[in-house]
Amino acid sequence: MLIAVLALVVMPCSSFRKMALDLESKGASVDYCNCPVASQRVGCAGKSHAGDAMVEQLATLAEDIQLTTNASELEEGPSCRKFCGTPLGCPDGMRCKSTWTDYRQDCGGGCGECKCIGAPPSTSFQGPASEKMTNIWKKITADTRSHGFVGLPTTGVAGIDKAYVAHMGEKGLGPGADEWPGRNPHEKITHGIAGHAKAHFEWCNNNPYTGMFQKADECIIRIANALEPVTSKDSLLGALNPTTYNPNMGIKCFRDGEADSANLEMIWEIDGYNVLPEGLKNSCSYFEKPYANHCGRRDDINFGAKDIFIPSFERLDDRAMWLGVSQFAEADQAGNRENKPNFPFALILQPHPDLNKIPCKFHDVMSQLHNIDASWVGRDIFSIYAVHDPWMSRPSGSPEPVRIGTMKLDSQFTTSYYADTKLFFRHTFFHKELDKLEEVDSGRAAKWKRYSSNFENYKADGAYWYEPFLPKTFETCQAAYALVASNHYCSNRGGVGGNNKFSKNVGADNLEACYKYVSSVGECGPFFDYGTTDGWCDCVKATDSNCIQAHSGAYAVYKKGEVYTEADVTKENSASGWKMWGTHGCQQMEDGWNVCTNDADINHLTVMNNCPATCAKARGATSFQAGL
Repeated sequence: MLIAVLALVVMPCSSFRKMALDLESKGASVDYCNCPVASQRVGCAGKSHAGDAMVEQLATLAEDIQLTTNASELEEGPSCRKFCGTPLGCPDGMRCKSTWTDYRQDCGGGCGECKCIGAPPSTSFQGPASEKMTNIWKKITADTRSHGFVGLPTTGVAGIDKAYVAHMGEKGLGPGADEWPGRNPHEKITHGIAGHAKAHFEWCNNNPYTGMFQKADECIIRIANALEPVTSKDSLLGALNPTTYNPNMGIKCFRDGEADSANLEMIWEIDGYNVLPEGLKNSCSYFEKPYANHCGRRDDINFGAKDIFIPSFERLDDRAMWLGVSQFAEADQAGNRENKPNFPFALILQPHPDLNKIPCKFHDVMSQLHNIDASWVGRDIFSIYAVHDPWMSRPSGSPEPVRIGTMKLDSQFTTSYYADTKLFFRHTFFHKELDKLEEVDSGRAAKWKRYSSNFENYKADGAYWYEPFLPKTFETCQAAYALVASNHYCSNRGGVGGNNKFSKNVGADNLEACYKYVSSVGECGPFFDYGTTDGWCDCVKATDSNCIQAHSGAYAVYKKGEVYTEADVTKENSASGWKMWGTHGCQQMEDGWNVCTNDADINHLTVMNNCPATCAKARGATSFQAGL
């Protein structure tokens, strides 16, 4: 993925020389004595060294040279072979044409290219998101070999190919646009080996964002290290330029019908643990630190990445270290387009601390992911925070990250040859993100532009800078309402049977819809009741102080905005806390007679009203947040 530009060592001059000679054979004049490694500029005495001048020159020449197609060098048929030796198969109904029209650096100097011509087969797909997930997951698990890391010369050469970089932001191929849009078979220039798992998001009620930020149940995550890790003890190359772990994550969530999938790309820092934070160069964990969709273009990034690799991406987008999240906001899981997409400036994914305790081996990049056993399936693995707008007051104040959801794991991790070579996570480059925001909110767009135009902000925005403002403990969504009493309703409810705005039928088995409705009526107070079987939802007016409860087997009473912690339980059961009969505290009532959990107890309502935290804990209610 784009944002995972790595701790790249300098490419040997032989690779530059080979490229230069190829271009010279096509009539270009190349000064190939500008190799970044002085000791390898053989025969170039007296020549000045211009850093990355040769990289830029080769990339520019490769773009500019146009060669005339020779008809004798065309092949047509169902398949053909590139001049660099890589076969290409075309879809049914198409023919393959091989020609000498483009300079392709990854062909080892050849200029051959294969193209599939003719009408492609239809890529429309009408099925639900769940079926798309099933189909892609079958491909992922069909061959669990990994493709492996490509060599550094391949990474370096492809990284300065503007067309290659541009593909990262293009619509993918296949149903859902889920496969690499460039030439296939594809070698990922970074993140060649990855672990893949199924996951879904659970969003908090306070989440204001649109589209998949409201529901994203069918997702695939891909966690990978950018390059093969190398320590200073492994080789001379490792001694010169050790390569630390560089955790990155691609997220793909499927939509119903013909709608494309939504993609996110997340990272810690561009060079992994190489510099930030201190002391993690030998870590092999993917869960030491949070992930974000931005990372900083710091001054202390090593030469290969900062002076060669990153500039090639910035030719396409001058804020290439920041990616957008608007794909998630543009349409919901059902495939419905949003009229006014709403999305945050930044997302931060904070890993569950227990994941970092899972053992790993430095030279086996999949060891930790493979050690995440079945006991983790169904558990939260990331808590998700949003930064709505840029941190304009920095360094004072706070970026104000707000928890908006969690990510739950739905399968164990697996390697995959298909995913390593074809699965595609489309990038949203920052200039495209700004364009999208300008369409829906010009005021926010102006703020983002002011912030991003300051290069100092570009150098210091990402998970490293947001982490100090995240909670020190792992948090899930706080409940927006709490159960007060089962088998009761509020006799003083503001409306009955839909006779006014204080009463509405929201449908059976849809408590969340009832909560959202009463929250939308400004005159409703905190108490409401709901009938699970008949769907009637009623609230008590805000002018009334409480819910006057009456028995009804089909209803339950709830209160908005109540979240309880262990501290609340302790407070209720302190010496100054409420006492039944003046002698028995809340926990004593529950321990002695199960008053909280026994709705039929004659004292149930009294204890529920006076011991809400103790009873929420005893009943296992979502309003009780353990660990907070």
